[in-house]
Amino acid sequence: MLQNNKCGFYAKKIILLLIFFFCSANIFAQNSDIIADDNVSQKPRPLIALSEVLMINAVVHSFDRFVLKEDYAQVSFDDIGNNFKKGFVWDNDYFQMNAFSHPYHGSLYFNAARANNLTFWQSIPFAFAGSFTWEFFGENSYPAINDFINTPIGGMALGEMTHRLSHLVLDDSKSGLERVGRETLAGIISPMDLLNRLLTGKAWQDSLDKKEQSDYLKEKFALNFSVIHRHMNDLDKNRDSSNIALSLLAIYGEVFEDKKHSPYDFFTANINFNILGNQPLINEASIIGILWGHQWEDNPYTFLTGIFQHFDFYNSNALIENGKTPYEFAETASFGFGFYVKKQENEDELPFFLGSFHSNFVILGESESDYYSVYERDYNFGSGYSLKLSAIMNFTKHFNAVFNFKTYRIFTWNNNDIKEYHSVH
Repeated sequence: MLQNNKCGFYAKKIILLLIFFFCSANIFAQNSDIIADDNVSQKPRPLIALSEVLMINAVVHSFDRFVLKEDYAQVSFDDIGNNFKKGFVWDNDYFQMNAFSHPYHGSLYFNAARANNLTFWQSIPFAFAGSFTWEFFGENSYPAINDFINTPIGGMALGEMTHRLSHLVLDDSKSGLERVGRETLAGIISPMDLLNRLLTGKAWQDSLDKKEQSDYLKEKFALNFSVIHRHMNDLDKNRDSSNIALSLLAIYGEVFEDKKHSPYDFFTANINFNILGNQPLINEASIIGILWGHQWEDNPYTFLTGIFQHFDFYNSNALIENGKTPYEFAETASFGFGFYVKKQENEDELPFFLGSFHSNFVILGESESDYYSVYERDYNFGSGYSLKLSAIMNFTKHFNAVFNFKTYRIFTWNNNDIKEYHSVH
């Protein structure tokens, strides 16, 4: 469904919605900040965090400009002035760039703050600052409103997830080759955490007690590996060759706790890596992280309601040359209400029933479109909602039934002016 309103009108509405959400979110988070707020115990270093955010942009811009010699990186003072004069537009970058690469870039901004001991909520402005400075100073193409939204908000989800996972790998009581391996793996997961551990010397400091060095050891963690084999058909009945993907499902923390949740002390993440076939390397990424929650019990049932952040990315390649892409969809900036329930008679046994329901407002999403095809873009931006329902029933230790349902509705925007804007990054 295409809307007929102007781009600027929707852009203003989105900015106002963002301001409202983050003001509301900080109200929800006040109590949890006092109790835990991500267990930050060291003195925050906001100036260092800001300098690292600007450094990220300077390094990426310099590489693009002097090594790759990209046209968009040849920025002059006149270009910067024109960027401020023109203001935000919608760009025509290809799907993976806008829906995944930019959010990953935003995770570096976000983790520059997290690695310098700022809380989850305190780190959000740094992600927006990094995105703003890049859009207006890093390119000679006009600043993109979709990047300004996707980069920091998607970066929050990817950033907090990778920041916490990197801490699970670290162990300052180790030394030698194992210590190097742990620091390296943690750095692959979260590069900004590794950079700051190197700058502060933590990367080689010894500790006899691992618990004194990691903020998140108390959180439980489960990682499930599976191999997926599939064939794909498109709407024209074209079929591709065999595709094999490695699927990683991570469950961090516990949804039912005797405490008020702080941001992302419980999250689930599912990422699929295509290892054989003609589909993209990352063809699916899905994150659901709690921001605030309240729990109560009515034995044998336990309930939880909360506010959650969602990030979804689904990508595919055409099955034949010049064919239609089977699917492209992203829920890049999305927040909503979540409800969890479990029935458990005995704590020493698996819960008989565990279910969840999520209802979300998609601030900005992307979906394939039959009505828009310009440069690298064959999709359109939009807002809407999503609903997610899941349940598991454990009949015995070795037999259970699982149900999952997701539906998305994105109302795309018909903006004729974006066809005039050609972006290459």
